Amino acid sequence: MLEWCFWASEAGATILAGLLAAAVAVAGYAWQQRQSRADKRAIMYSEALRAVEDYAEAPYIVRRRSGKDARSIVSAQISEIQSRLAMSCALLEISANRHIAEAYKNLVVTTRRVAGAAMSAAWRGPRIRRDSNLPGHAPYDRSAIDNARAAYLDTLRKHDHSASRRING
Repeated sequence: MLEWCFWASEAGATILAGLLAAAVAVAGYAWQQRQSRADKRAIMYSEALRAVEDYAEAPYIVRRRSGKDARSIVSAQISEIQSRLAMSCALLEISANRHIAEAYKNLVVTTRRVAGAAMSAAWRGPRIRRDSNLPGHAPYDRSAIDNARAAYLDTLRKHDHSASRRING
């Protein structure tokens, strides 16, 4: 004798279809939220790196200073960059994987040491008054900064796969 099965009936099939649709919607929402969080982390990592690069470029700003108020204007620019560095360190310490936060902190320490020395030398040196006096792209040795930057990016790739795909394509 054939027994009646609720799930094989029209009502059961309707409920199953509804449950399947709900499961697909929840899975889609969860995936979208994961992607959104990864995008936000990628932006956070990139903005942190941008602050480091801005500080590494500060010796150029110092060398190109001009005008009576140049010292205060350039000092204010550098102060704003330092503030972004501190904010990025704190943000990564709070929000990122411990390894990523440590790699970034090392990058900041290295950049401050190397670019800071170059800025001190630039403040003591003469201002560049003409474009023809601008040096090439390397008025100071950035190799330590570049190595720390590479280590930071490698750490991102190793410890945050979903966000690092957005940084490196």
